[in-house]
Amino acid sequence: MARQIAAVLVGMLLCVLLTAAGGFLQYRLSSIWPEHTLGAIARYLGNPLVALIVGAVVGALAKIRAPLLALLSLTPMVVGTLTFIRRLNFFHTLFMVFFMIANLAIGMVVAAFVAKNRARSRVLIAN
Repeated sequence: MARQIAAVLVGMLLCVLLTAAGGFLQYRLSSIWPEHTLGAIARYLGNPLVALIVGAVVGALAKIRAPLLALLSLTPMVVGTLTFIRRLNFFHTLFMVFFMIANLAIGMVVAAFVAKNRARSRVLIAN
């Protein structure tokens, strides 16, 4: 139980730190690229990359229920996305919710894949 809680907390911390690092990278690139390009980079490249890395780390740390733990670890990204939805129209909100669900799915699939391969490699090493 403690291992699962630690995996979720490490995943949440990693999610927040990677998001902050992405924001700093966007700040450094703001003199080169216009603002709408940076928003698209964050939405279509940054968030899936964060979900991929967090899912891999949580999958490596979790013994059981890795997809659920990855889902819980990605809640800071979901909450951050939901705070900006109130200013958007309906179709843009629907678009953002779709990408948010896709990012959660990416994290969950990667966590399940890493946890499964980690368990499989442990069995092969034991034999």
